[in-house]
Formats: sequence, C-alpha cells, structure tokens
Amino acid sequence: GDVYKRQYQRRVHGDINLLLDEKYFKDGDFIAITRMDGLDQIIEYATGGHAGHCALTMWIDGQLFVLESQHAWYWPKINIQRTPYREWLKNAWNAGYHVVHVPLTEDARSRLNTDAAMQWFEKVEGMPYGFHNFLFGALDTKKDNLPPLLDENLVAVGFGVVEKIIPSAIDSLWNEAMNKRLGTKNLSIPQQYDEILKRNLTFSDVWIIPEQDGWWYSDGYSYVCSAFVGGFYKAGGLFGDLNIQATEFIPRDVYTLDIFNPKPDLPEECVKNDPDLPFCQLSGRYKMELPGVGTIRAYAHMAESCPSQPPDFFRPDGC
Repeated sequence: GDVYKRQYQRRVHGDINLLLDEKYFKDGDFIAITRMDGLDQIIEYATGGHAGHCALTMWIDGQLFVLESQHAWYWPKINIQRTPYREWLKNAWNAGYHVVHVPLTEDARSRLNTDAAMQWFEKVEGMPYGFHNFLFGALDTKKDNLPPLLDENLVAVGFGVVEKIIPSAIDSLWNEAMNKRLGTKNLSIPQQYDEILKRNLTFSDVWIIPEQDGWWYSDGYSYVCSAFVGGFYKAGGLFGDLNIQATEFIPRDVYTLDIFNPKPDLPEECVKNDPDLPFCQLSGRYKMELPGVGTIRAYAHMAESCPSQPPDFFRPDGC
C-alpha cells in the first residue's frame, strides 16, 4: 500500500536534541538515521526505506559505543568505526541527523553472541566504507530497482561515459563488483560488455548476481552501513545457519527484521518529546517513522531479489 510513500512531518514542538541516558541502550540496539541532504532521500527513493543510514550500539569495557560504517564529508571519521555514545550523538546533532533508537527484542538479545559479533567487528574495524557494493545491495532485479525511464542499456552507457571522466569513481562503484560477478579482473565497462556478449548475457543478468559477504576487494571487505549492521547480527548468530548475505541488505531490510521490538516501553522524556512515535527519537526536525519495523522473519537468501518501485515500493514475501 501507500505505507512507504514519503511522509516526513514537521514537528509541532520544534527540533529534538535529546541526550538520552546510556542506561536505556543495550548491546545490539539499532540506530536508524536520516539526513535531509538529498543523498539519503535518493537512497530512500531507490529502496522504499525510511532511513538513509544506520548503526548499532554496544557496551565495550563498561562504556557505550556506537558502531557503524561511515564515509561522509561532515563526519569527523570515516570507515568502519566505533565512537563513544555521547561523542557520537554530539556529532549527529552537528550533522543535522534525524536519529531513532530501536531496541532488539528480548529473545533476539538473548540469542546475540556478543563475543562472536565483536570478534567479527574487530576484524573489519578500520576497513573502508563499502562503496564497491553501494549500488549492488539495491540492484536485486533486472529492471524493478531502476527509476522510471531508466533501463539497463542507459545504465551501461552512462557509466561508460563517466568512466572516461572519473575512472577511479566508476572502478569503486561499479567495475570491481562487476568483475567479481564475471570472475574477471580489471575489465573496463566496454571490456565487460564484450565479455557479457560472449556469454550471451546482459548487464542486468550480471548485476543481479547476489553480493557475497566473503568477497575481498582491492581495499578489503566491503560493507555499507546496513551491510555492516547485518554482518554484525549475522556474526552474532541472529540468522542461525541461514544462507544470508548481509552485503545484500539495505537499511529497510535491516529494520524490518523481526528481531526488533516494534512497541518498546519508552522513557518519559521520549514520550514527552513525541507521544505519537513508538520509538525514542533522539534528534531531528521531522518525525522519523519506520513502516514495517520488526515484521519479517529472516529467511535463506533474504533481500536478494526484491523490487523497489515507487510509489508503493511493494516488497513481495520471500524476495
């Protein structure tokens, strides 16, 4: 239905900048984020989600941290990182973030192996933001993730033109991932096109091949924000033995998992700031809602074949 249409509402009582006490956060809690900068809105339009960035919280040696994969000009640090909660929240306020705290269910919390998850985090900490699969987590179908009037031939031609102007950007955003899928190395877009034709395939036949968590790129593993959060939960055992590639996850795929409590008990200061929201919003000028939060049980090959067509952004079961 129309639940995924853009519905940000200006707050009646003005902006929120809430320093919520650390005691309300637990290991693995989800942090949904959006910034009204245009980029997050492009991400949301392309995916049907209500968040353009995400992170999670962890208690480490008695101190609360926010863990995330980050690469933004307005943020003090880049790459996969941990930041003390109060420092992170101050940075979020300065960046104009809209921030919502979404706790795990008690069942999910009891199943989260924090030692295993933190071992995984320490392995990827400091690695670059996942530009290599930034596009491919959302490109699940041959045409139903593309905006109207855009088809795969125009995608190939457009990237081919840009490759001649800024080849390093196209190498990062497109070429490395396409070469992974083709089993080749260092092919440019025209060379990819020749190879694809030899195999009697199309560009979209290749780009819908699911991203694999174990792929090692030129600068390491590649995790965008939502892939990082999904990877943390996967390492912590929340998906059990299911064959799930966290690198296929967009923010919407993460927050719709049924590991989250859609109606948590809220601290009084959260209710006072906005009695209508089911979650505690820590900052932002607009109400930040998460339609479908906590509703989908994880399943094998989750999020590998999902369309994202406006205006309804319908997500079929099992995609």
